[in-house]
Amino acid sequence: MALLLKLQTRVAMIILTLMIAAVVVQAQSGISSVAGTVADAPAAKGEGKFVVVSGANVEIEQDVKNSPRKFMTTTDEHGSFRFKEIPYGLYLLKVSAPNYGRYELKFFVDSDGSADITVLLRGLRRVVM
Repeated sequence: MALLLKLQTRVAMIILTLMIAAVVVQAQSGISSVAGTVADAPAAKGEGKFVVVSGANVEIEQDVKNSPRKFMTTTDEHGSFRFKEIPYGLYLLKVSAPNYGRYELKFFVDSDGSADITVLLRGLRRVVM
């Protein structure tokens, strides 16, 4: 009888351990997200206004063992961009827009994490002769 009770206790402990492990694995999906806004740098600093840049090209690239992953989008009318359900890790953000210089930034996003990035672009100088 005591042997049967010990066996039942061990089986119950193993089942409980497996259930806890399953919950922990489900809680860490490894899926992350990145969102942000692209704005005009001189307008944001000089006038105290936040002038967004709509239609900017936004790209993030992750180099995983010489097999790059690229995700691309454009900013909406509010200058916003979003990448949902991306793998966690180190990324290179590249932003470009007509009449503005390019912007690049390296960043890391944690597993099940999110990053919120504000990009301030500088306009290209035009020389009139």
